[in-house]
Amino acid sequence: MLASGLLLDDSKPQLLACRDVLKFWGIEADLATTAGEAEQRAESQEYGVALLDFAVAGLPGGPRGLIQKLRAKSPGCKIFILTAYPDEASRTLADLNIPVLEKPLDWETFKKRLEPLTQQRLSRSEGRKADL
Repeated sequence: MLASGLLLDDSKPQLLACRDVLKFWGIEADLATTAGEAEQRAESQEYGVALLDFAVAGLPGGPRGLIQKLRAKSPGCKIFILTAYPDEASRTLADLNIPVLEKPLDWETFKKRLEPLTQQRLSRSEGRKADL
């Protein structure tokens, strides 16, 4: 298992599709359809990866506060922004150095971005096995 993930999107079908793909890749993901749900989860759970929709109600100016909460609780979390408005998201969040992915999501490209995380996790697991 790579890590746990947090998915935020106000589209239930999009959330379920993302969850299923991540699960296939070995990532169990918590789902949130509102900014409030995502913020509660970010404060109480550590995550290895987060895929956040930029245009969710309750996130004026984008998910800046949510990103800060994720980074505080899960400093190693790899955060991605998913949006149909990549230029706006990139401008709004430029100072946070967050990758912005355009909807519809190109799953192969996203998977390639996750591979370094997978390899890092596998290396740690193999090291622990060697210690046994």
